[in-house]
Amino acid sequence: MADIQTPNAPITGMYASYFNLEKLETYNDPLVNNAWALIIPVVPGYNAQESVTAGRSMTIQCQSASSPIGYETQALPVQMQRLVYNYAGGLTHKQDMSLSFFDTYTCQVYQVLQQWRDQTVDYQSGLNYAKATYATTAFLYHMGVNGLIALQYQLNGFWINKIETGEYRVGPTGELYTFNCNAKFDYLTNPIAMNLGSNG
Repeated sequence: MADIQTPNAPITGMYASYFNLEKLETYNDPLVNNAWALIIPVVPGYNAQESVTAGRSMTIQCQSASSPIGYETQALPVQMQRLVYNYAGGLTHKQDMSLSFFDTYTCQVYQVLQQWRDQTVDYQSGLNYAKATYATTAFLYHMGVNGLIALQYQLNGFWINKIETGEYRVGPTGELYTFNCNAKFDYLTNPIAMNLGSNG
């Protein structure tokens, strides 16, 4: 039975720990949102000839990324007598994520993504290639503390479906020129791997 607090009475039981500074200091460090990396072990078309397995790996130095996690279980309402009872229906999950990244003056990353794009649809004819030639597996690592990997997301059937370049500006100061892209994936490997240890 829940420990219900009496109004206008001293805080007791489990509620007392909420205001215990010594206990709060024992909590682990929180995750931060700026310690992560997107790694693509095999980039289709990146110095490859015919097969996806001939591609090379690439780590994209992203400036920002949307979370690939998103699940929703649809509610299935059933009316019985005068009441409506909700049951779990179909499960849907997120299948895309947006990325922004910077590049060097040689546009090396953008060139790689162009080669990858050429594995999806023929630029001249507009004809599609088989998914096996452009879909790959990507890993999003969320770092904790002391060089430890807190979370690993494995994105299966991953490919880039949209690329946009940044804006041009004039003025006395320069700004980082960024590229924006959108990626599709089929599903995340479940369960999500946690507390994997060192990344070295």
